[in-house]
Amino acid sequence: GYAPKWVTEVDQKEVECPARIMFPDFDLTKSDAGPEVKGDGSYRIKDWKAHISHAENNKEEKNAAMAQRLVDKARAEELAKITKEVDKFANDRVHCWVLVKAGRRDITEDLFVEATTGLIYKVDGSPYVGIETIWSDANCWVNMQGEKSMDGLSYDLSDQAKWENVLVQKQVDEALTGRDSEPPKSAKSKGRSPKARTPKTPKSPKAAKSPTKSPRTALASEGKEDGPNNVALDTLDVPRSWTLPPNITKELYRNRFPKFCREIQYRNCLIEKYKECESKVACLVQRVTLYDPTEEDAKRVGRIIEYYRHRTDRMRKKISFVNDAKEIQLFEKGYNELQGLMELIKTPERKIYKFHPNWRKDGMLTRVWKKGTIKETFSNRDDRLTYRSFDMEPIMNKNDKKLQFVFGGDKKQKGQAEQQQQHLTKIVERYSRNPSVAAENDVEERIHWIQPGRREVQIEYHLPEDGIIRKCLVYTMKSGDTKLHENHYMTRCPPNVYKLPSKNDQFKELAFLSQKEK
Repeated sequence: GYAPKWVTEVDQKEVECPARIMFPDFDLTKSDAGPEVKGDGSYRIKDWKAHISHAENNKEEKNAAMAQRLVDKARAEELAKITKEVDKFANDRVHCWVLVKAGRRDITEDLFVEATTGLIYKVDGSPYVGIETIWSDANCWVNMQGEKSMDGLSYDLSDQAKWENVLVQKQVDEALTGRDSEPPKSAKSKGRSPKARTPKTPKSPKAAKSPTKSPRTALASEGKEDGPNNVALDTLDVPRSWTLPPNITKELYRNRFPKFCREIQYRNCLIEKYKECESKVACLVQRVTLYDPTEEDAKRVGRIIEYYRHRTDRMRKKISFVNDAKEIQLFEKGYNELQGLMELIKTPERKIYKFHPNWRKDGMLTRVWKKGTIKETFSNRDDRLTYRSFDMEPIMNKNDKKLQFVFGGDKKQKGQAEQQQQHLTKIVERYSRNPSVAAENDVEERIHWIQPGRREVQIEYHLPEDGIIRKCLVYTMKSGDTKLHENHYMTRCPPNVYKLPSKNDQFKELAFLSQKEK
């Protein structure tokens, strides 16, 4: 058929890039719904209702709608300029593409596939101008619907008034086999007796020596008497292909970009494809540069998505947010030096490490490294630890000998700034419930205060099912004065509910806390 200039020249600058090309690793079957939470019958405190300002939401929606209208207006003006360009071959550019008929492989409607780009169009919304013929491996059909335009075109190839087939393959087979068609099912089911065979006449010696002729040659040589139903054999036959079958090896497929990189420019993004196992680009196979939706015409970069294969560190994807200075790296399992790292998120303020579940020996799932704070989460640990955090402060006076647990301040290397020394000020640990231990003896949260003016450890226990007050003990960890702080305002141990630990238990707990702190 016929196609416009930008289709025949593979110019996709005004085409939206499909999602399957921009995000090749996106799983459409994956659900965003969270895990199903089953109730255990216990009382749950309802979450506080989030107060939403409808005025602010309406204002944001109006601003977004106004920005979208401006973008649409600018885009419409640009398209109008393009359509005004005169192309003397507007309706005469011959082109070939693929028609996929509905009915097989779960295809519900007819589709067009552009062979040069792989883009899929609906029949009613395609950019093509007209159709002359349609062919397959079995036949060829000519468009007999008068106008060759796409408007109101029927694709029912069985309707010979609209599509004339060139090859009459079925009639040729009937003439060659000497039968009309298979007998009806009713005749088979009645069990009719076969016709009596006529005895064969012996062949003459000359007839035996004469070469045998095929049914096609025999019928063609007989002239007018050309078969049982007088079917003429002057129809065309499917010719053999003059091309050899394609032989694409793995090496040829990997080196399918002879110029090292192939660039495809779309209206909303730029696609760059590289061959696999290329060390010059650190095993990069595809880079997607997405433009800012509000400034697509200016081609301002918003995001950069890079896909990798066969890397030693098993990194498979990297996403860079240019405006926010944010970077996300995704890793696969298998690289022991990264200790099961699954995702790394970098921002100017923090770093977030996410690990594969059940990969690390310590059961760590996440680690958030922010200035002055480290937060970690765990799962499947024998000690039932689920959360741990560290608070740090920079050291202003390096001669202060009262500070404990000082770290940092290593010798700087070339290109690195000198690290300032820091000291720990607070450690928080949280534990899940252990059913085999009584609630008043099962620690839920332990807080270590490590400050020059405050050296305490606060232990809070799980709340019993029939209780309303949690047991809480505070120990003083000052050198020379380690004891249970019975008069501390946080100590909650009513005598009618809980019992204070004995002196021997207090000494054991203090020794354990000191070792745990280190």
